[in-house]
Amino acid sequence: MGRKNEESRLKGLPILQRHNKLIETFINAHKRINSESCASERSVSSVVKSHLKFHYDEKNESKLSWEEKLAKRYYDRLFKEYCVADLEHYEKNKIAMRWRTEKELKSGKGQFLCGSRNCVISDDLNTWEVNFKYVEDAETKNILVKLRLCEECSKKLNYHTLKRRVTKLVKDAKKRKHQPDVKESRDDEGYSPKEVKRQFLDHDKEDTPSKSTITPTDIDNVWSKPIELDDTKKLTDEMDDFLNNFLFD
Repeated sequence: MGRKNEESRLKGLPILQRHNKLIETFINAHKRINSESCASERSVSSVVKSHLKFHYDEKNESKLSWEEKLAKRYYDRLFKEYCVADLEHYEKNKIAMRWRTEKELKSGKGQFLCGSRNCVISDDLNTWEVNFKYVEDAETKNILVKLRLCEECSKKLNYHTLKRRVTKLVKDAKKRKHQPDVKESRDDEGYSPKEVKRQFLDHDKEDTPSKSTITPTDIDNVWSKPIELDDTKKLTDEMDDFLNNFLFD
């Protein structure tokens, strides 16, 4: 199945089914790629507990379909995207957080269900960005993570200090918001964009070497240089765009 068809098929699924489909695809691809180094009957539990990381070279990577690569990227991000909180002692400003378990990750707890430990509400969840301090490999680390909470649990989280709420922005609206007004905007020096452009053009004229300093060899060297494109980075960016639009909140 082609990439466009796979994208359309995933977009047509409810968001929780998209999540389940990508997790299933990831686990199946992991088993297939690592079949030589691990038993084919390796349990889902043991795979998830090892962080579900792929270990393959470029040769094996080429065997992955677009959906399998997307599933891998999804899990790489998902593993530390959301957390679960214990809000029992919120009035004392004591909030405990931890990473999600295998069962919680698969069920969508903390992503599609409220991230408060004992809450099962799935409607009208708010996404909050919180600083999570944890210990990994005997090293203390701090990371900003997302905490998805219902209205009531959101009040508990913000009982003492208002946290940063994460909201999605429509791309076109975001572009319009940051697009400068050419007619009215002026920079810190008091110049308008047109005046700045004219100044750059004047500098270009001063800095441009005379025709006698440019040799045919120089021109040939410019056009003979290969264009360097990072296809891997481009693909990763495209997958991130897809995930941000259709899975992550």
